[in-house]
Amino acid sequence: MTGAVAPQARRDQWQDRVVLVVSPTPTHPQDYGNRKRIFRICRMLQDAGARIHFVHYASEAEWRRKLPIHAQAAMQKTWDAYYLVAPGRDLHCAPEGTHHLIDEWWDPQLEKTLQWLAERIRPDVAIVNYTWLSGALELMPSGTLKVLDTHDRFSGRKEMLESYGIAPEFFYTTEEEEAEALARADVVWAIKEEERLQFEEMTDRRVITVPHADPASPLPLRPLPADPADFEMRIGVIGARNQVNTRNLIRFLEVADKVFRAHLPPLKLVIGGTVCDLLEGVDLPFVEKLGWIDDVENFYRQIDVALVPMEFSTGLKIKVSEALSHGLPLIAHEHAFEGYRPFHPWHALPSFEAIAEACADLAFQGTEGLEPLRRASAGSHRAVVRDLEAGIAATGAAIAAAAPATLVLGDPAITVRGSFREQLAQGILGRLAERGHLLLYLDGIEDVSGATRLFAGLDPCRIHVSPAVRERLSASDIARLEDAGVRWAGLDQVIAGHEIRHLWLDRLPRPGERLARLRGVERIYLNLAMLRRADVAAVLEGEAGELLTPLTKVTLVGDCDRPLSSRLRRRLGAEQVLAAPLAATGDALRRSLLAPPFSSRKGLTVILEHPSEAIVEMAAAVAVSAGQNLVNVVTLETDETELRSDLQGGVLRRHLPGHVLDREALRLLRTTRLTAGFAPESLRAGTLLAALESAGHDVMRFGAPQTRTLLSCMRRMQARLIRPGEDMLPGRRQHAVFYSEPGWRRIRDHWAEPAP
Repeated sequence: MTGAVAPQARRDQWQDRVVLVVSPTPTHPQDYGNRKRIFRICRMLQDAGARIHFVHYASEAEWRRKLPIHAQAAMQKTWDAYYLVAPGRDLHCAPEGTHHLIDEWWDPQLEKTLQWLAERIRPDVAIVNYTWLSGALELMPSGTLKVLDTHDRFSGRKEMLESYGIAPEFFYTTEEEEAEALARADVVWAIKEEERLQFEEMTDRRVITVPHADPASPLPLRPLPADPADFEMRIGVIGARNQVNTRNLIRFLEVADKVFRAHLPPLKLVIGGTVCDLLEGVDLPFVEKLGWIDDVENFYRQIDVALVPMEFSTGLKIKVSEALSHGLPLIAHEHAFEGYRPFHPWHALPSFEAIAEACADLAFQGTEGLEPLRRASAGSHRAVVRDLEAGIAATGAAIAAAAPATLVLGDPAITVRGSFREQLAQGILGRLAERGHLLLYLDGIEDVSGATRLFAGLDPCRIHVSPAVRERLSASDIARLEDAGVRWAGLDQVIAGHEIRHLWLDRLPRPGERLARLRGVERIYLNLAMLRRADVAAVLEGEAGELLTPLTKVTLVGDCDRPLSSRLRRRLGAEQVLAAPLAATGDALRRSLLAPPFSSRKGLTVILEHPSEAIVEMAAAVAVSAGQNLVNVVTLETDETELRSDLQGGVLRRHLPGHVLDREALRLLRTTRLTAGFAPESLRAGTLLAALESAGHDVMRFGAPQTRTLLSCMRRMQARLIRPGEDMLPGRRQHAVFYSEPGWRRIRDHWAEPAP
């Protein structure tokens, strides 16, 4: 691989995904191996379109002593959101028993932050770093893919260190405790293949190998002396100050001293890093100690060959990745090269003796021996990049399957603040969200204020809005909607990114909205309270055949005791007609329609399916005869969106917007004395009349308006206006369909059915 090109993640899997990353170490500066790995993973996902919300639990000593402002600023600039959590307890404590319990270092302060954050951003993916923080996964909401990046295996760690005479350090636990951590995840990341096999013996969770690969940034050869005879091979070792690095290096130097004294190769062993602090007693003629390295890349520029002499350790050797990414010739112990693919015998040597012999051999070959090793390092780097990309792609493929979802194809009219449709949607979506992972898709927004108000109350629903809508909005409106949880994505993208199990239709698909990829849908719900008459006609005439296939179970939801509902049921072969409560699921709608005392109500409301001047004229006459000079007219199957009035014959006729019954229209409806419905075929009329009746209003229902029956209808309306019945209290008359809780129980039973 040439050029500084980072590994790629598939954009179709990660585009617009919200990824919550929990880490006990910062990503800046990248001066330690674990920081480099976490930064690289986050950057890959961000480059693929994901939005990274980085939670930094400041557990390291550097952050406990001071606040590194520059590092904090760099993380704030790099990630889409950065959250700093201060520890609320003592850290890195010794175990109470022989081993740490998996949650022994858990911090309730971190728990509170994560609970608050997860409820608000509803992440698609949560990546928790290290098993000792795995408790964070239990705080994630349903529908979130929970990923545990182990970095290292902590069971067996104590025993391994003690076998080499090293006192246990940092965190160490038992297999039983570590298995508990693995069980909290949907996907476990092992940093090398050897640990993947070990973890698979401990858990039934999916374990994916996700190695570390630095981006390729080949370095030029070190300048050579004018006289080849003056060339001395500089072989470099770099390491941090810890007992594992120190013991391995001292053991190697003891072996190398004997080999080099025997052969006297022209080489210098250059040691860099804080490991030098623990090598004060080492004084060998072939060793050059540099101490603290301010710039790692500059260290690699000073050497000809990288050396990783480690016969025991845990996790992946990030220093191997560094050397490979720089294209350096590399000599390593086979243990140190675990997790990488060797492209040369010297990449994975069996002993320190073999490593020392290889160093001596290469030194005698001079510069001629470097090029084959450089090519081998480039090959190993390309291989580990492919392995990293494959691990990320396998994780991306698991996102959609994390939680089968219900997709709601919403009507933009639900965004009109205070409207009948908005309040109806609040209740419906709230109930659906209780049943499982819910997605709402809108291809338009009619009222930004109403949309932000609606969306803010729809937790835990994930809200997707067509990117075309964004192009028509101001920057401030875009910010308001994004703060309310909106994600900009087309319908194809939403479908591709989720496993859709149920489809809830408030409207039929528009021309160009392809639902062909929804092959796994088990059941389609038609919301009769929201569907327009044109949508119903399209279904009855067979124009929705692509969507409503014979293999899909169809359920009608709403006021189903109407001829049109029966025709739909016969046409679709609907398995079950539900009398599910729609408006009643939200108290806001009942409050907005709550009838005031009868004495303060006036006028007559007429609800029509289509405009009818004859009915309106007769209703006006009836109102006048009863001493009421007001008629409200609601025509449901029109696209009227604004309230208008006219005065005819001394009667004020207010035409309320039938397409969107906004807040003002609902206020006028609730102050009416009598409501008469002349829309037996309108599915929305049934829900509206039921809502009014539930809220304590006097409601009359009539059949299709015919000339020979209209006079009879008007006489009955006149009698009711003149001699009203008992003043009804809210809830006194509860419509059976409106409050049919068994309907929602039936939906719950549908969703509890196992997938075929």
